[in-house]
Amino acid sequence: MKRFFLFLLVPLSALLISFSMGKKNSPECTSSSQHEEEIEEIECQIEKLKSMKKGYESKALYHENQAERLQFIQQEMQTAKKHWIMAEENREIAKKIQKDIDALEEKKQSLLKKYG
Repeated sequence: MKRFFLFLLVPLSALLISFSMGKKNSPECTSSSQHEEEIEEIECQIEKLKSMKKGYESKALYHENQAERLQFIQQEMQTAKKHWIMAEENREIAKKIQKDIDALEEKKQSLLKKYG
């Protein structure tokens, strides 16, 4: 319940601040806020991707640990190989996500240089 009210208060306070500044309809305020919103959206995407990356890295570590444990049991050798493969697949996904993060960071920096 507290979260709900917090989400209502934040936009309301931002609206009150914009009215109190008296620049509600000025083009400078609008374009600036659009750029700020775009940068905030990029930051949000970066955080989501970082979270996803950590998840895939964790899965890779789990599968690697399973493979290491199972490789010495003769009947589980095939299972160990499957875990090695899954660990490598998860690492590859994490690398791709990191490339996306890097691209977004670069875009954010260019926007900050251009409009900051």
